[in-house]
Amino acid sequence: MINLIFIVLGMVLVWLSMGHAEAIHFGGNYALLDIASIKNNYWLNAIFIIFVFIDAYVVFRINKVQRFVEGNSLPFILFASLGLSASIVSSISIVDSFAVLLSLISLSLVLQIHNQKSVLGLLFLSSLILSIASILFYPSLFIFLIPVLTMAFFRPFEVRDYAVVLVGILLVLFYLFCFSYLLDVSIAVPNINFSNIESMISFTNTLIPLVLFCLFSLIGALKLYFDRTKFVVRQRNQLLAIAVYVILQLVLFLTLRNAVFWISIVPILSIFLSYYHKTYGRKWLLDIVSLLFIVVLVWLKF
Repeated sequence: MINLIFIVLGMVLVWLSMGHAEAIHFGGNYALLDIASIKNNYWLNAIFIIFVFIDAYVVFRINKVQRFVEGNSLPFILFASLGLSASIVSSISIVDSFAVLLSLISLSLVLQIHNQKSVLGLLFLSSLILSIASILFYPSLFIFLIPVLTMAFFRPFEVRDYAVVLVGILLVLFYLFCFSYLLDVSIAVPNINFSNIESMISFTNTLIPLVLFCLFSLIGALKLYFDRTKFVVRQRNQLLAIAVYVILQLVLFLTLRNAVFWISIVPILSIFLSYYHKTYGRKWLLDIVSLLFIVVLVWLKF
């Protein structure tokens, strides 16, 4: 019963965080094409919240299929809603949000190659989706490390597997450049500003809940790491691929100072917290901590 109460509170906080964000706009800063902006903030908020819930659902399905944390799914929903409400802290682009969603879908596809006799279709579709994400948000190109590393974790080396990934990357980019040439549309690659690297993140009180959420998630991740012998080899490799994905997204967040990455990171961190909640003996203590987290979140953000 107490989890249901916390989930309702978390969902309310996510919705309130939408109004707290400085701005939700359509166009992205790192899109290869200039996409016309939509000015209706009401629809932008609705589109963004749909993307947020789809991101969480994709991660939920990853956990359900791969069985990292089995049993009651309410803790995952609770932690994801709290983390998302804590992470919506600044200007967010709809285009960037969609690109991050595509990268998460690509991750869910490559995690399925462990039990497939032929993985060419999954690899091609995963890389194709990432290539589309790169057009909308070109730093997504770094996420191509995920299918490459996942193949190295699960499959013996075969040139055709890596060739299929390369074809998936280049195919969409090839059509993009053909489209730009035929219609005389310019393709611009915006520069990444590294000038103020010592002040990547301007820390404010509103970031405290996000920092606390990450610290709690780190505890859950460490517990998962120390219990890794309880998992089969396939699950350990998948968790390693997921960890690399999270690290890449965190590096991009620190480099680009773009809060949109958290809509894919938070649900994954919620898996770690859910595992800790499942294996921790004193769940009542975690419920108290969750309640205190909600109090801190409301106090600092609203």
